[in-house]
Amino acid sequence: METKHPLRVMRERHDLSIDALAEATKLSKRTILRAEHGYAIYPSSRRLLCDYFTTLEERQVTSLQLGLIDTVQEPSPSEEKHSTPTKEATELMEMNKKRRDFIIKALQMSGIALTLPSAINLDNLEQLVSAMNKPSRIGTPALTYLEGIIDSCWQLSNASKITEVEYILPVYLPHLVTLAYQPSKYQQRAAHLASQGYILAAEIDRGNIYAMKAYCQQAVLYSQIAENADIQVAALKQQATIHLIGLDPVAALKKYEEALPSINFVSPLLRSRVYLGLASASARCKQKQDALRYLGLAHQAFPEHPEQDPNFLYTICSEPVLHLYEALTYTDLEQPQDAWEALLIVDGLQPKLPVPISTRIEFLNLQAKVAAELRDLELSISYLQASVQVSSKQGYNLWLSEAHEIYREMVTQWPHESQIQSLKDLFQGQKRVND
Repeated sequence: METKHPLRVMRERHDLSIDALAEATKLSKRTILRAEHGYAIYPSSRRLLCDYFTTLEERQVTSLQLGLIDTVQEPSPSEEKHSTPTKEATELMEMNKKRRDFIIKALQMSGIALTLPSAINLDNLEQLVSAMNKPSRIGTPALTYLEGIIDSCWQLSNASKITEVEYILPVYLPHLVTLAYQPSKYQQRAAHLASQGYILAAEIDRGNIYAMKAYCQQAVLYSQIAENADIQVAALKQQATIHLIGLDPVAALKKYEEALPSINFVSPLLRSRVYLGLASASARCKQKQDALRYLGLAHQAFPEHPEQDPNFLYTICSEPVLHLYEALTYTDLEQPQDAWEALLIVDGLQPKLPVPISTRIEFLNLQAKVAAELRDLELSISYLQASVQVSSKQGYNLWLSEAHEIYREMVTQWPHESQIQSLKDLFQGQKRVND
């Protein structure tokens, strides 16, 4: 006598065909077939089936009651010896292979498959290609997958794997932009991701200040569509930061101040990062009391475990960043000894804390500058040489330009020192000096 799978029993109790159940739950026929033959299906698919039958039964229906499994059961040696695949199982496996090949081919036409993880759920794959071809078809699994892609890009960026991000981000960001413009219940979620994408694009750019500003404008735009305080403040923070990099502290201060009305509605780490930006911009604008006040607020807001902050990935703030901005503020307030003490907590030559390459170069440049202000020529040269070497190797033209400006200040301070000549040769080798 045939023993029916619990899911099939439940389906037939409600007089549902496989096609009808697939349509009602927005799952594929293949997923239903897999489940009824005892194969593993994904958590999102199990939830949809449980939710659907919970509604029909007017009681809680669990995965266990439906016989749904989330891991593939390995047969015992005795079972493996005596068992052979059923006709239905053989057909199902062949269907899986053909279907995956078809979807991958479709995605390759839009340039997406190159960055797909090998073990992606077939149902999510199908939704992804459907959403790329028709954005109105976007669903939770596909959007969750895209969220994972953006998170992965942030993790790569924070690990200084910029080349990988430069490869992946342009593939997905245009599709997120399309989804962010598409009216749907997922629009704000997609806009949140699009804004993150543009913040990241500005963060990983290696020297084109105009491109950075353009990315930040887009980040602010999509943050407004998202209607979420955290991403709106993060986008403004990034825009203000780029103004600081572009040596426009007045514009930076204005942008940071735009974030203040929402400051109590964002996560502690993001709040601290905004206060750090306000401290640095205020110091550059010669507003000493405001700078010191914001610096104090930044320390107060900084969480004990920043990596646990819900916005950690896209806030671009860590303990090294806290001390970097502290040092920047003291430098602009003409307090070089205080700046040096803050810099030594991390140190660019031999970092005492994990720090991304770009941030390490910022430390090296600032330590070269502050050492010069403390009139330590040899120390200043050591940090500047290290900065130029790392910046050149990584292709950070922006930080090379900053290093060259520090070199010019050193020439002014020590016009007759022979050691300065070696620095000139270093910059000429990098084609940074125009004689």
